[in-house]
Amino acid sequence: MPPSDKTDMERRVAAAGPADKLRGYFFQRVVELVSQRISADAANRILAPLRPEGYAALKNYPAAEFFRLLYAAVDKLAPGMGVEAAFRACGAASLDGFATSAAGLAIFGVMAAFGNPAKLASQVNLAYACGVTYGKREFRQTGSSGGTLRYRGNYAPPAYHEGVILRALEAVGYRGHVKHTEKSVGDVDFEISWEPLKK
Repeated sequence: MPPSDKTDMERRVAAAGPADKLRGYFFQRVVELVSQRISADAANRILAPLRPEGYAALKNYPAAEFFRLLYAAVDKLAPGMGVEAAFRACGAASLDGFATSAAGLAIFGVMAAFGNPAKLASQVNLAYACGVTYGKREFRQTGSSGGTLRYRGNYAPPAYHEGVILRALEAVGYRGHVKHTEKSVGDVDFEISWEPLKK
């Protein structure tokens, strides 16, 4: 299995400015995923070049550092699932980190009560703003069970964001489908649709 594309990683690292940061729980969940799927030793190896002491959940850390951690994690996970699936798994794990934060519990608690994926998607910019300092996101509904999410200035790979989106829909009781069009580094349109999960 070939490793993740490091040229692509460097493009994303270069695009992220010094003020672009993420909460530590995103880092924590990616490290935990590697520990659970591979081994604690593998998790320590991806931490060692960046921040051996680990990450505090509510502290902000540089986005560029997150991208390096993310690609290192994907290299560990990819032999068992493929590169794209590994990015999606990291995105899903990151969503789980947000969902268990105070802001995530509040947002998903309200959205689960409504049971409406369109309402969830319409809050995507608010949700991201609770955990990251950069980028904008907006949702335009195009039908009763789908729409377009426009991400601007969000530098993680599209497959990572797909993992976030699919897990968010699952959290409110829906199976999602997503395909993306990448316009530039950080600017991506996601066409999403959903259907209720079978009981």
